Amino acid sequence: MSRLLTMTSAAEQRRSKQTSQPTTDEAVWQSALRVRPDRGNGDSANVCIDMRQRGNLTTRMKDYCEWLNAQCAVLTNHGRCGIRLYSIDMSKNDLSDNDLKLLAKTVLTICPRVRVLMLFGNLLSDPAPFVAAIHRGHLRELHLSGNNFSESAVGEIILAAATAKTADGDWAFPASGDAPGDTPLWLRLENQRGSVGGTIPAETSKAICEAGR
Repeated sequence: MSRLLTMTSAAEQRRSKQTSQPTTDEAVWQSALRVRPDRGNGDSANVCIDMRQRGNLTTRMKDYCEWLNAQCAVLTNHGRCGIRLYSIDMSKNDLSDNDLKLLAKTVLTICPRVRVLMLFGNLLSDPAPFVAAIHRGHLRELHLSGNNFSESAVGEIILAAATAKTADGDWAFPASGDAPGDTPLWLRLENQRGSVGGTIPAETSKAICEAGR
């Protein structure tokens, strides 16, 4: 009898979990997720995320990343051969560098070809993830205003944008192949709380000139 009750209780818990409604946070996450067909490939979908000033990401970033990964897996299993995270807006959420590391790991797992990345009004200070993203050559918009980047960090990001190259050895920006004509990288880095002078470091300007840009 005891074993039967234990089995019944476990079954009830599974049914309850399956039929439970999304949490308040998950409902917000779902409302911020937009999926649209890729015009060039009907079997693919572009995913756009608008989590600007939505709150709770600083305490639940790990949970959010697991949820996002699961959502994209569901889309793939429902006939979408390819999922691309086209745009991500997580501005004004007080995100830290550690939050960004969790997000970047998830994004790279799902699709590294993000075109639009909006992260202004956070607490970011590490330029390395953005330097790496720029060098992949897929970004078209990167908005990092109002963070905690130092002047040297700002210089590293600008230098990456100016000197990034494709696998063929061509300049990554302006990017060719995007109609109409060449497409530059739209980059914003103003109003950094960690930057005193607000100017491009002299060594950055020198490196850009030496690179022939």
